[in-house]
Amino acid sequence: MRSENGPISVIDPKAWPKIVLVVTLIGIVLCLHYFTPPQFHYQHALYRMFFYIPLILATFWFGREGVIGVTSLIVLFYIPFIIRRWNQFSVHDFSRLIETILFIFVAFVLGYLVEKERRRHRELLQSESFAAMGKAISEVAHDMKTPLVAIGGLANQLAKHPEKRKKSQEKLDLIVKEATRLEMMVREMLDFGKELEIHPAPTKMNQLVHETVNLAETMARDAGVEIKVETDENLEEVSVDGMKVRQLLLNLISNAIQACSSESTVTVTTKRSQNYLLLQVSDEGCGIDADDRSKIFDPFFTRKKKGTGLGLAIVKKIADAHRADISVENNIPRGTTITISFPT
Repeated sequence: MRSENGPISVIDPKAWPKIVLVVTLIGIVLCLHYFTPPQFHYQHALYRMFFYIPLILATFWFGREGVIGVTSLIVLFYIPFIIRRWNQFSVHDFSRLIETILFIFVAFVLGYLVEKERRRHRELLQSESFAAMGKAISEVAHDMKTPLVAIGGLANQLAKHPEKRKKSQEKLDLIVKEATRLEMMVREMLDFGKELEIHPAPTKMNQLVHETVNLAETMARDAGVEIKVETDENLEEVSVDGMKVRQLLLNLISNAIQACSSESTVTVTTKRSQNYLLLQVSDEGCGIDADDRSKIFDPFFTRKKKGTGLGLAIVKKIADAHRADISVENNIPRGTTITISFPT
């Protein structure tokens, strides 16, 4: 069987309703044939046309495998009907035989055309993906070039003039800062590139939030941003990978801090909503344009002058691994709230 994304060895649970619908339609048409008296030739001719409905649905849902499956099923159960109603090769026998052959021919033509279109679509997506990847790598390389040039230039100056202690210290501080930024960029690319494995365990979300906020305090202080924490103290433990969720939350807080001007506030909130534990990060930045809302979790998409555009992509990757939902809303009068809904 084939899903919309390619061949699969085990039937995708999402495909079962479609399979059931196709089989049900075939069963209904076969019943109409078997339970309608043979003298109603016009009705039988109409019923044969109905076989094209499940064929077309299966073709566009499952491609070539759908065509083969539906055609085999119809022929398997319709041939006994033809044999049962055979009348010494009468005009109606000939008509049924020709229509059956025509049905098989149309089925395989449809299968060929759909498979050809899918192959062309995959090749187009692949070429677009390579083009996007090349552009992204170029942009990332450009971003990485700046701190590397700064580090190399400052290090050379220090090597030539070791006697200038005060200025040397300032340049050393700048080297450390740029090296740290470069390290973070490389770490983000490595985190996004490697396969994500999670190891869920009972976790106290409020405790994890406080620990993560403590890690982000220095970053917030340097940016002149205050971080507030509002937790629901009645929350029970939730089964998540604590290390990965800490990374998710740290990325959200970092993104929120970068979106804010000085003397702004970033608020981290935990609360329960029905069968979900909500983790929210709100900022007082400029918000997100409607056109960008659907792109912010795409790899390498960013409106910032510095960064890889992978922070929120990693957030989505971790959330998806936990089967958590993500929602993004602009605050009034300003800012953005990103909510991660963990199932409990």
